[in-house]
Amino acid sequence: MQSTFPSKPEKDYQLLQQYLSEHFFNDADYLYDAQPDELIENCFRQYYVFLSGSFVLSDWYALFQQEAYRTLSLRGITQDQTEYKLRSARFINYVQNLMNTLQNEKIDVSSYPARESGEDLAHVSV
Repeated sequence: MQSTFPSKPEKDYQLLQQYLSEHFFNDADYLYDAQPDELIENCFRQYYVFLSGSFVLSDWYALFQQEAYRTLSLRGITQDQTEYKLRSARFINYVQNLMNTLQNEKIDVSSYPARESGEDLAHVSV
């Protein structure tokens, strides 16, 4: 019997789409005032945060790439121009810095005392 409940990747993708809709696509000022490179970088960050734990890199990057094409097409930027931006040194440096920063932000909760409820949080990793 096949489950009718969405899988973790499906749930994560739905949450991502909801977040992008609420925070990016409903903000026309941001979409038209932000620099195209900034739009791509912010979009990539959200894809990385929402999907990197539940999709393999090639799959979530392909989804991100389609989102970048779609988003920049709203600004009249072609797929070729978007692809050029995705291969630029600026974007590659942004991705490397983002990944390094997020890896360094992992919090070791074992050094924090248990909450008042007595719950031990040492097994939780963020």
